[in-house]
Amino acid sequence: YGAYAAAITERARHFFRQGTQLVVLGGDHGVTIPILDALDAVGERVHIFHVDAHLDWREDVGGVRRGYSSPLRWASQLKSVSGTTQIGLRGIGSARRQEVEAAQAYGSHLVSAEEFHTGGAHAVLATIPGNAPIYITIDADGLDPSEMPAVMAPTPGGIYYRQLAPLLRAIARRNRVVGMDIVEIAPAFDFANGLTCVMAGRLILNVLAASQR
Repeated sequence: YGAYAAAITERARHFFRQGTQLVVLGGDHGVTIPILDALDAVGERVHIFHVDAHLDWREDVGGVRRGYSSPLRWASQLKSVSGTTQIGLRGIGSARRQEVEAAQAYGSHLVSAEEFHTGGAHAVLATIPGNAPIYITIDADGLDPSEMPAVMAPTPGGIYYRQLAPLLRAIARRNRVVGMDIVEIAPAFDFANGLTCVMAGRLILNVLAASQR
């Protein structure tokens, strides 16, 4: 894994140095970590916008420190990351007391799915510095399983396309999105006419289109 991750990081650095807007598809959420390692090539500190049912602040999973439940803890350790906003939270995985306390101590803006349903996009946008470069990481289970069903841990009460798409467009218009990823899709479970993959494509297109100036 180390050699593959290093190769991914070096390739991502190459793209970031060129000013390329990078789109990455996973794979589990560990895919995000070698991309985060490359953010030092952006030249400015980057804010992370994270959509997920889960907190992803595990120190390790089964002894693996750079895995699928750890990307936000990893981001918090990088000098190239200025801060994090996390929305859609509602699952108990990677959200034990010590992980929640670590995220709070770092200053991550934690917005549960219920809070997002109530407070809407404006409250979330207020947590993101204006004109700052942004990296967007989306776990498919952050969306409601009625719209993105092909995930390993479907959790009711998630964010809907009609909520997330305009928020992503607002972020992309106001900030420079240096890259994004969508991860944790399980295509073998995408029985509803490929709805999950269609949704992923639509979210990517929303960001790319709104990024054009």
